[in-house]
Amino acid sequence: MAPEARADAGAMLRVCLEPEPPPWSYWARDAQGNKTKELTGFSVELMRKVFERAGLKIKFEGSLPWARCIRSVSWGEIDFAMEMYYTDERARTFAFSHSYNTLTPQIYFLKSLPVTANKPADLKRYRGCGVRDVSYQHYGVNSKDLDLSVDVETAVYKLKGGKCDYFLEELEELEGYRLMGKDFASDPALASAPAPWAQPPTSHLVARRNSPAAALMPRIDLAIDQMISSGEAARLWARFSSAASYRP
Repeated sequence: MAPEARADAGAMLRVCLEPEPPPWSYWARDAQGNKTKELTGFSVELMRKVFERAGLKIKFEGSLPWARCIRSVSWGEIDFAMEMYYTDERARTFAFSHSYNTLTPQIYFLKSLPVTANKPADLKRYRGCGVRDVSYQHYGVNSKDLDLSVDVETAVYKLKGGKCDYFLEELEELEGYRLMGKDFASDPALASAPAPWAQPPTSHLVARRNSPAAALMPRIDLAIDQMISSGEAARLWARFSSAASYRP
């Protein structure tokens, strides 16, 4: 077992995340469009301000794959992870902050082969694609029933190549790819529809349950609530995204 991360109020607290796509967290670009070593985005800038309000120091770790990031937090090697969707299973391991962003579930399919679904059972008539290490519990779908890819871009290629009939993703995620020059949502071959039964996923900061970092959550929650109630979180969202209105 790795030594517990030192998460007291005066320590530099480490927060891991997986950068890209925008608008949540990504590597800032220089004048030539090349990635720099500086992280930015809605969630990054929000957490900078949240931790400052809470009187805490923050350091972002953007070099770990998502699965390694989560594992490092669960082992106590890193204090927090960002951008985790809530599920009951995850809540057995992690303490969750208040929500700071709510997303919009969608079903994406080929315009020539529309998918009609009003409940999760309807999707069983079709072949689905998804992304590894992403939870689809809020859609009522087990990721084991999906053909999983490394990212949304690969899922789109599989859909267009006839490997599956649909993939599940949030509206705001596709907007993020558009900001990177990959405008899948405007592809004339693709169409989408709401998943009306799905629980809109919420983004959270997490720490290992009963850890020193988890003990700081009340201070962090208060700062998140203040950012939302003051309208500062919504202003940050408008700065980084035009996909939809901000929902905490």
